[in-house]
Amino acid sequence: GIRDYKVTGVQTCALPISTCNMGFANCDSNQTNGCEATLQTDVNNCGSCGNRCSFPNGTAVCINGNCALGTCNRGFGNCDGLATNGCETNLTGDIDNCGTCSNRCGVPNGTPTCSAGACGIAACNTGFANCNGMAADGCEVNVRLDPQNCGGCNLRCTAGRGTGSNSCEIGRAHV
Repeated sequence: GIRDYKVTGVQTCALPISTCNMGFANCDSNQTNGCEATLQTDVNNCGSCGNRCSFPNGTAVCINGNCALGTCNRGFGNCDGLATNGCETNLTGDIDNCGTCSNRCGVPNGTPTCSAGACGIAACNTGFANCNGMAADGCEVNVRLDPQNCGGCNLRCTAGRGTGSNSCEIGRAHV
């Protein structure tokens, strides 16, 4: 029905809102604020009243009345390219997507790890060591054969008795 409104001592009549301009809607059913929802851009009323846009681990946007994935929260990525499941990948601990999507951690002669979005070495294979402390080249030293790192990092083979050449065999100095 018709409602009466009193504005600064003047009585006015207002009809209930029956139609809104295209792209707008009266989603809160409040007659005094009119067609308050912009259906083309409102993430709480995207395309229609009550259609709320949201995505796991990311922000949502409403573009031309359609929900879309905005940006991913820090530490997450949309690595599968599907907006429907949002930013599904935790980039801080995934060895296949470490720090960024598709950044696969690899460790020559060892097992990789991803921690805080950076590739590292979880462990070296038996007989290998990371003597230079750099994750990028992995477990670069064969401690079973390297005379400068014989049996472990920085354990040099030294000449024993006699005048033979120094070598490292199975992690032990051999003269």
